[in-house]
Parts: sequence; C-alpha cells; structure tokens
Amino acid sequence: MARAVLGLLLLLLIAPSAVLARKRASQSSGCVKSTLPGYTSAVDLNGKGLMFHWKVSGSTLSAAVQTTSNKGSVSVGFSKGGKMFPADVVTGYSGGAVKAYKLTGYSGGTASKVKASGISSTTFKFTRSGNDGTVPINYAGSNTLIWAYGTSNKKLTDHGKNRGSKSVDLTCVG
Repeated sequence: MARAVLGLLLLLLIAPSAVLARKRASQSSGCVKSTLPGYTSAVDLNGKGLMFHWKVSGSTLSAAVQTTSNKGSVSVGFSKGGKMFPADVVTGYSGGAVKAYKLTGYSGGTASKVKASGISSTTFKFTRSGNDGTVPINYAGSNTLIWAYGTSNKKLTDHGKNRGSKSVDLTCVG
C-alpha cells in the first residue's frame, strides 16, 4: 500500500513537470502548432515567415520548409553552433528541385542520405532517419538550425547576408 501511494505521489510530481518543460520549450523557441497536414509543430526561423514544420516518430524526422519567397532557393539545415559547416542542409529551388548536402566548407558539399522530395512554389519536404548525417539530430531537445536564401533556382550560390540560425527544440509541441 505504501509503495502504491509513493508511486502515485511520484507520478503526480513528475507528470506536471514534464508538461511544464514542454510548455517552456514552446515559449522559448516560438514553437506553434503546424498548419500543414502531417506535422505537429512549427517555428518561424527568420521572423519573416520562413517556417520549419516537423514531426518526430522515433528516430525519424519528417519536415517541411515553407517560405514566402518563390524565387531562387532556400536552404535549411542542422548545424553545430550555427555555423555554415559542418552542417546537413536541404535546399529547395524555385525551379522545382530539392537537394540535400553535407556541407564541409564554403564551396558547397557532397550529396547526403537525406530523402528530399516535393516542392511547390513555397513548400518543400524532407525526411531524415537516424543520425546518418554529419551533424546528429537531438530528437529529445534543442538543435541549431541554419537557413539561407540564394539567388539561383538551379544550384547553390552565395547567399550574402540572407542567412541566420535559430535554436529549435524538437520536443516542443505547439
């Protein structure tokens, strides 16, 4: 009986703290409920409508990037410390292609194992399973995402000052 009461007390103490932790993650990262079907959460990466939508299932991340720009390219990636490299980046081109890169320097990178598909004028989607990239994904917490806009609709180009980074907690539920 005493163990049952102790177990119940622990449950009552732990459950609210888990809910509070998710709420704090939501507030600190600007996480909101995703407006796209199939995704649970979203965050505005640049404060100007560059939306990163996601859903985590085990060790698989399903993501969509939505932008108000439909010219050139937009890239979003997982980075160490907000730097351009090393990073795993997915780029959607307004010409219709979606490509994934492992960036190891300023001159671009090599093809990666990320599965990327589907671009409309403002949205592209990708899936990443496990931690097969250069930068491991923290499925249970904070990740540094980088973003950039390019001028070419067919290949990686210099983004100039059209870039940034944001910390995103993948446990956040909007």
